[in-house]
Amino acid sequence: MLTGCSPNEFIIFIVKECVDNALDKKNVKSIDVQIRTGDNITVSITDDGYPPISRETLMKLLDFEKAPSTKRGFKRISRGVQGNAFQCCAGLSYALWNDRERPEHTVEIQSNGYLHKIAFKVTEEGVSVLLNTEELRLASDMQNLTKVHFVLPLHAYDSPLYVVSWIAFLNQHVTITYRENDFEEKFESRWKSPPFISEDAGDIHWYNYADFQSLAREFKGMTVLSFVTMFKRFKHRGYGGKVLQLAGIPQGMRISELDQSALNRLFETMKSTSKPLSPRRLPSLGDFLRTKRYRVKRGLIEKNGRVVPFVLEVFSFPSEELHIIEAINFTASIHRPFTQWAWNTRKGKKDLRDLIGGRNEIVLVHLVCPNLTWLAPSKGQIEEVEKGASFKESLISAIEGLHKKTLKCNRSKLREFLVKVYEKYGPLNARQYAYQAEKEGLIDTSQGKAGPFNFVNEVLVELRKEGILPWEAVLDSSREFDDSPIKGLDSAEEIFKQKMEELMNYPANLHLPLWQYQPKIPIIFTEKEGLLPYFNRTAAKWEVRVYPHKGQFGLGHLHNIVFPWIKKLLEEEREVHILYLGDCDDEGFQIPLKLIQELESYFGFVEYDQRDLYPRLSHGIINQGSPLKFKRIALLPDQVKKYNLSVLQINPKSTIARKFVDYKCELEALDPLLLSKLIEEEIQKCWDEKAELMRKQREDGIKSELLKHIKESINY
Repeated sequence: MLTGCSPNEFIIFIVKECVDNALDKKNVKSIDVQIRTGDNITVSITDDGYPPISRETLMKLLDFEKAPSTKRGFKRISRGVQGNAFQCCAGLSYALWNDRERPEHTVEIQSNGYLHKIAFKVTEEGVSVLLNTEELRLASDMQNLTKVHFVLPLHAYDSPLYVVSWIAFLNQHVTITYRENDFEEKFESRWKSPPFISEDAGDIHWYNYADFQSLAREFKGMTVLSFVTMFKRFKHRGYGGKVLQLAGIPQGMRISELDQSALNRLFETMKSTSKPLSPRRLPSLGDFLRTKRYRVKRGLIEKNGRVVPFVLEVFSFPSEELHIIEAINFTASIHRPFTQWAWNTRKGKKDLRDLIGGRNEIVLVHLVCPNLTWLAPSKGQIEEVEKGASFKESLISAIEGLHKKTLKCNRSKLREFLVKVYEKYGPLNARQYAYQAEKEGLIDTSQGKAGPFNFVNEVLVELRKEGILPWEAVLDSSREFDDSPIKGLDSAEEIFKQKMEELMNYPANLHLPLWQYQPKIPIIFTEKEGLLPYFNRTAAKWEVRVYPHKGQFGLGHLHNIVFPWIKKLLEEEREVHILYLGDCDDEGFQIPLKLIQELESYFGFVEYDQRDLYPRLSHGIINQGSPLKFKRIALLPDQVKKYNLSVLQINPKSTIARKFVDYKCELEALDPLLLSKLIEEEIQKCWDEKAELMRKQREDGIKSELLKHIKESINY
């Protein structure tokens, strides 16, 4: 029983391996980890994934003569790849006790309506398993849960919270709840789908003939055609049949009926009729996580007759001190396989910390590879490759690229990407295009300099001059022009004819304002005049007014135009909801603070959440019940964190530097579709369907009456 752990890490090992196995299940939505200390230590991991654990599966897992696995020899991306994790966990729950104090059952598994109690008997002849199974009467919502429960003796242990938090970070399609005595932390799911789904045997090129033979023995009762269609590129039964025809093997034969010559012929035919899977086809965290610094390296490794792709990603996140997180196949590693590597340089050996250079940041190193050879227990050391790309060299290149400050960009790739951004989002302003390019790793805006933004703007001009993008692809709110005709009609007959046509069409074109009978009226305030055309696209659909203020409020315009308009609505006993949009920086919080002060001086009371003005405070509603309400939609520190938005350095010379936040994050960094969604969701909260029905009925009635009056007047 090898775990590669010291005694104080045993609970970390148990929790990590069980959570990994739960994450590898299908349709898992929630995982619950619970640790209790009393007369003993109990560790429980509960999940709602499929399949449940049956008695037959459990007996196979507890066969200590083998290193079993439910993966059955598949070469594919999987968090749990060693196969003997449950044996190690169960063995620990037995071995840590002395014989006098050990409880009868040190492991219990509740799954699919049954409780399996496990005990062990160790003799000189080996380990025998005593399995007691009871049927349980459970509520329907408990039937689909699997709970693995270990009982351990009291001992000093390191908390698994840190490892669980990073596993949750790497798997945000699942809600993971961690409880340790009275402490509880919940890691909510944020992704709509898992980062990958492994439901097949992988690519045939990930196997050598020995691997293929071993897998064939596992599925000896299967037909050859069904066996072939388990692999990528051969899933279509028609194509699988052609492969068998080329290999000279009848489709109806079973694997057990093939001799060595036929099995080898099948293997070689499958390889010769397909190409190795490209590394770009592998899943990566970069598809889900966004940060200002990200580098990815892809390659193929060749060893022992296998050709296996890999993706090596490096992320950097702001931190007060250096932390290195090492992860493989979407789970955190306990034993830091990457920091064990060393590189020979002119100045001697260097490791990962030397490459990072002591910067205060969180560095996440993530390797995705469907076929790894481990040289140490508990996935602690990776075997290097013979041919092709090297993990080590890829890591060096990624770390070095992570910290390059110079602007290096492939112009052709940026041109192609900006066209794709327009096709996806429609017209945006130049800074929105720039932030999308940064997310793709094409530029770096984190230094706050104008260079990256100017470069993107230069390419946008270039694309429009060449006719690849239309001129309206870039929104511009800085210039207004009255393009109405200078010359009008100069014939009385033409004017009369035009006005009569307008009169006859007037009833059909009549439109009562959408908010005419609505009890709640939204209005958007924003400091981002450059985004005004983008906001108007959403606001216009709902006929909501947008008020830009160019970074500072014009008090005269507010008091003479905007405030009297709001006052009239309040006198009509309506609620007015001010929806605010601005940057997440000190100025972005100072501006709405001054707005609230002006509103209170004019109207008396305004309802708002104090955290919308002072982000370091806890949530708390001020002046609750006031018909005039203020809400900050974006940008908020929680959104910066949730969506991993790019942050810029603050201006240290500012008189309000760090008064509200410690960084600058522009509203343009938010995904444009998400920004529109946030605005529309808040507008919809003000919408009343009964009031809309009243408006439509009244509009239809007025149209009919108008048309009647017009016809009567013409006839008269």
